[in-house]
Amino acid sequence: MIPHGSKKSITSLYQSKNNGAVHNDFQRDVYCLFGFPVDNLSLKSTENLLKNNVSACQQIVLSTVNVNWIVTSLKSPEFRAAVLNSDICILDGMPLLILSHCLGLPMREVVSGSSLCEHLLQKGDAQNPLSIFLFGGNSDTAENAFIKINSSAKGLKAVGHCNPGFGSIKTMSENSFIQRINSSSPDILLVALGAHKGVLWIERNRNKLNSHIISHLGATIDFLAGTVKRAPLFFQKTALEWLWRIAKEPSLFRRYLDDGLFLFGELISRFLFFFKYIRLKKRYGQKAGKPIILMSENHDWITLKFGEHFNFPQKAFVQQTFYEVALKKKNIVLDFDKTEFVDSAFLAYLLLLLKHQNRNNRVVKVYNIRNNLQKIFCFNFVTHSLNSLDISIDFN
Repeated sequence: MIPHGSKKSITSLYQSKNNGAVHNDFQRDVYCLFGFPVDNLSLKSTENLLKNNVSACQQIVLSTVNVNWIVTSLKSPEFRAAVLNSDICILDGMPLLILSHCLGLPMREVVSGSSLCEHLLQKGDAQNPLSIFLFGGNSDTAENAFIKINSSAKGLKAVGHCNPGFGSIKTMSENSFIQRINSSSPDILLVALGAHKGVLWIERNRNKLNSHIISHLGATIDFLAGTVKRAPLFFQKTALEWLWRIAKEPSLFRRYLDDGLFLFGELISRFLFFFKYIRLKKRYGQKAGKPIILMSENHDWITLKFGEHFNFPQKAFVQQTFYEVALKKKNIVLDFDKTEFVDSAFLAYLLLLLKHQNRNNRVVKVYNIRNNLQKIFCFNFVTHSLNSLDISIDFN
């Protein structure tokens, strides 16, 4: 943990984050799932990444995507846009891991927020613990979690807690709350306000906060407080943790049912696209080709005209090209007139490029998404992400 006296100001933290964000993003091992660039991380590698960010005084927003987040993002464009603006996005839930494997994605494991915090608490460095501030929770949950964390005296040290009540995002963003958090200079800010409100609260306030790691971790605060017991490992590893949660909190049944039925309907509507995608992947999956056939640039614009297909062997080229384009901070045109197939890795890096264009208030125009490519964009929910970022799309 960085000594509190050596921590940087909010402004310098923000500048440091912006300076390194493009480089860090295009070094990530990411794949597109439900229109999000999801990191292929293990629990241990996630822990190392967080500690490295704390040591480097870099700020990141960590999103843990589960079924409820996917469903919420399909109903709320502003929620989807906020998650797309995350710096790290990990899988939280066995159902999504199973779905990713069905799509042929090499995702390693589930890294839930509760497992991550439990791992940091129980197996972290007790001589140099990470500091954590708890923001949200019901009733006295944050205070109880604060006490429980510090009674363990292991890898986490609670330095503050605050329950802002049930007001609006604007009310919860008042300077008094921000100053209370910043005065503690936490390494980790754990937010628990309900997924939709919490993610939008983070998006509104991330640049005002001096925390190195900011994340909405929902029920994690209840687990830390001891008010809700984690499911046994058998339930966690067999995609049945939801049954345990319902048994302990029957009020969750309706939400789980609604989310499950909604997502199932979305998947069924794309069922035929799945077989089309698999056939195209077999056809182009290892086929060599020229990924970009033309790149032109003037004072304000960069135009990329893409080749017939993109696949995993071309990953490094795509990373480097998109990295260089993002650094220039110009308006861009993406022309897919010749393109028949792109894989999940390409879509993930494309979404990262669009995130940086959006952060820099630059225009993006996407042309000639049609035929097979239109089906691929729809099947991977990329169209939802483009719409949430207000990106101009031409399907002709």
